[in-house]
Amino acid sequence: MVVDPGWAARRHEHPFVEMMAVSGGRLSVDLGGQRLEAGPGDVVMYAVGTPHDERAVGADRCDFSFLLLDGTPNGALPLVHDGDGRIRRLFAWLLEAQSSGYERRGELASATAALLICEYDRICLRHEPGLVDHVREFMRRRLAEPLSVEDIARHTRMSRAHFIRTYKRATGRTPMQELRALRLDAARDLIMGSDLPLKTIAARVGFGDEQHLSHVFQRVLRVAPGYFRRSR
Repeated sequence: MVVDPGWAARRHEHPFVEMMAVSGGRLSVDLGGQRLEAGPGDVVMYAVGTPHDERAVGADRCDFSFLLLDGTPNGALPLVHDGDGRIRRLFAWLLEAQSSGYERRGELASATAALLICEYDRICLRHEPGLVDHVREFMRRRLAEPLSVEDIARHTRMSRAHFIRTYKRATGRTPMQELRALRLDAARDLIMGSDLPLKTIAARVGFGDEQHLSHVFQRVLRVAPGYFRRSR
């Protein structure tokens, strides 16, 4: 489909899986209450019975392909990036086969659809092992900002609930516990390695003020920041 700016599909759901690959423009997708934005190279997967809607955003026309499938893919990410372009090429091959007079095009379509699902699952499996490093780097670059779990989930292009589950399964702690630990490590390094005032350090690593910094230090490390500095 190629749609004009402002195009929208009202909220609906299906008794089957839907895969959508964007090749041009941008789509804003509400997937079960989670708002995602898909651009060129992105692939959206709707699970069976998931309410969703789409609308074209920006000033350009939006070009996307979609496929309706029986069954449940192994991958659990609602949006992935087809960086190698394999899904887009498979979609193009499938559309070409469907419009041809090839007598075995039904078999070819089924085989290509299976390849699409396999490639989607492969991207999901490749994405999740690198998720922890990706998230930690994102957090480290933004320690001073008031990050929320929604901000981080949006950066990973995962739903809030799935991101929290995936991250905790991989690390044993929630994303916000991870963020607090990174802030504490950064604060400890600055206290040990600089003469910056504690209030400056607190603001720089995202604790807000000296009182909050002191509270976290004493709760986790069982020592006040000032005493920690004097005994370094």
